[in-house]
Amino acid sequence: MIGKHNRDRTGRTSLAVITSHPVHYKVHLYRQLTRVPGLDLTVLFCSRFGMTLTMDYTSGCTAQWYNESILGGYPHYFLHNLSWQDTPRTFWGNINPGVLTRLVRGRFDAVLLEGYALASDWLTLVAARLAGVPLLLRAETSLARPNGTRPATFAKYCAMAALRRTVSVFLPIGSDSQRFYMHHAFPEDRLVLSPYSVDNEFYEAEAVRLAPEREAFRARHHFPAGLPIILFVGKLIPRKRCMDLVRAFRPLAHSAALVVVGDGTEREQIARYVAAHRVSNVVFAGFRRPEETTLYFAVADIFAFPSGHETWGLVVNEAMCFSLPVVTTSSVGATRDLVRADENGLLYDAGDTYALTECLRLLVASPELRRRMGEASRRRIDRWTVHHSVEGILEGIEIARARRLPTSDRTPRVPSSGVEG
Repeated sequence: MIGKHNRDRTGRTSLAVITSHPVHYKVHLYRQLTRVPGLDLTVLFCSRFGMTLTMDYTSGCTAQWYNESILGGYPHYFLHNLSWQDTPRTFWGNINPGVLTRLVRGRFDAVLLEGYALASDWLTLVAARLAGVPLLLRAETSLARPNGTRPATFAKYCAMAALRRTVSVFLPIGSDSQRFYMHHAFPEDRLVLSPYSVDNEFYEAEAVRLAPEREAFRARHHFPAGLPIILFVGKLIPRKRCMDLVRAFRPLAHSAALVVVGDGTEREQIARYVAAHRVSNVVFAGFRRPEETTLYFAVADIFAFPSGHETWGLVVNEAMCFSLPVVTTSSVGATRDLVRADENGLLYDAGDTYALTECLRLLVASPELRRRMGEASRRRIDRWTVHHSVEGILEGIEIARARRLPTSDRTPRVPSSGVEG
């Protein structure tokens, strides 16, 4: 339990966030948390992955995703990583013994852990238990799998049992995530929704700022004026199934354009297909940093995301901030909460290229349908924001503290007013 010696006499709450590495869609959450009255935030990064020229083994490409600007606006510290791999893609990619001393000596009131797939995540569980600090888990969890639900292994059973014993509050990121926790028998009274969100305000402002670029972009790529643009943003790897999109687009090549933003192991194969079949109006934009993708969202008319499996798929959130209709698969976790068939998008089964062609054909043929669905996307995403994410975390902290503290010490520490501004 948290003793009285851990309580700040000013009535403030000290929160530590343990995360693998800086990521743009998490940083906006940290910056909002720093604006909560009475909350003192410290973010502990386990590595600098992505901030230097880095090999991404999932895409097979070397790139630098971020510069130092991603670290501005919130208190942070980089833990020394002892791993010989220095990647968040494998269990041993983050080994940070420093998390033990940081949490045991840090006098934190709560710890927010953003995953359980790395060695340092489990070191955090041990450290929080030693320090007697309430632990919240906000991880990318999903019950759905590409080929159905994967049978539980003994290791998975042990991991889930350890999480049930150690974590005070679980913060599902959406409906699919909620189903995951329920499936593994996590108590419902310890689940608090903290939606997976992006920086809506930034993307919506970019949509306005970049709107005048639409026709200039078409002219630059020799697209006829008014030609609908279909956009894909993601890694060109088998799981994302961009080849499905190119095949589905082929019959529509004279009535629409396709812009592919991203790089990966399948790029050459996809480019060869386009050349061999003389598919017109296709542009490969290559790798783009997150802040560079906004131009492509702004000039697009339709967002297509044919992925075979996504725990969530935040690129869907981004597209909706630009008022785009979304064509995606039922295997993308975000669809359960963000995409309503025939309202703001169209859904099909991953791998069914014929169905994908028909979905695209319907939208390409109807500017009015695109407009109506795009407006519905914007309305829906306006109800799924970082402010809701913060509210979930604050509620989780209060529940976690109430679970750990004796009755006489259960004084709410986080103001109910939430985020300023």
